[in-house]
Amino acid sequence: MRTSLIAACILVFGPLCGFPVLSAQSASLSMAVSMPHTVIVGDGPVQLDVSITNHSDQLVLLPDVRGPAPVSGVTIHDVENGEYVKSRLESSGEWNKLAGSRFATAVPAGKTHRETLNVRSWFDLAPGDYSVCVKEKDPVTGDEIVSNAVTFTVK
Repeated sequence: MRTSLIAACILVFGPLCGFPVLSAQSASLSMAVSMPHTVIVGDGPVQLDVSITNHSDQLVLLPDVRGPAPVSGVTIHDVENGEYVKSRLESSGEWNKLAGSRFATAVPAGKTHRETLNVRSWFDLAPGDYSVCVKEKDPVTGDEIVSNAVTFTVK
């Protein structure tokens, strides 16, 4: 619901503030993830590089990708059994008690926004093989944007 409210505010107030906003018919975004290290030893950081590319000719505002689902869009699955790995917040039931703001990521026309995340900040990962991707909803069209998946091993 919050994403819908943000999208509605962007649609109404964006043009008034001089920000062009994409219509549902013209949204053109893509996301990609990569990892500099696909073998993680011990409790080392699990670095995930996220790229969001705006293929359109207008500014696009996306919800913050810095966090685990359902707060954001980092999704991890156990490769062996296919099970979704819950974040610490989801496991504790505390994610729905969070208060505060999520900031939008502005992706200018024709540009790529890059962000580096340490997913270990949100997930407890036992030794094993995992698959990670990022999913977000386009705040204008409501369409889901899904990155490629990267497989990594924790030893």
